[in-house]
Amino acid sequence: MRNKKGLWGCIGSIVIILAFIAGLATGAIYSAEILQQILALKERGETLITILNWINDRQKCEIMAHIDRKAHTIIPDVEDSLIADELYSDILQMALREAGVNNMDSINTKYLASIHEAIDTYQIPECLREQTTIPR
Repeated sequence: MRNKKGLWGCIGSIVIILAFIAGLATGAIYSAEILQQILALKERGETLITILNWINDRQKCEIMAHIDRKAHTIIPDVEDSLIADELYSDILQMALREAGVNNMDSINTKYLASIHEAIDTYQIPECLREQTTIPR
């Protein structure tokens, strides 16, 4: 009797390779980190659909621009602020938590609306507020 898992593993690898080639044909750029994530997903038995639903570069830029706008509403002169890095980092980490991931490359498109809503409703933590002149 043939090992079905071995056969499906082989087919899964072929599908991932074909998706990778298709991505290259459409101009996608894959970092070593993304390739490692693809292999890790494959080893965990995730489907290729999970990989194909990652957000694109334009959507990543939209998230970062939204974070920038939110930071400016909290601290209008945020670039001159001593806590600017902490504020941007806190908003970004909150957005990533909303999608259940550790980096922008792993965000699934189904979480985009939730991420933008979370950014809209972000409140500066008290520990950061105390380091600024922002009134309560």
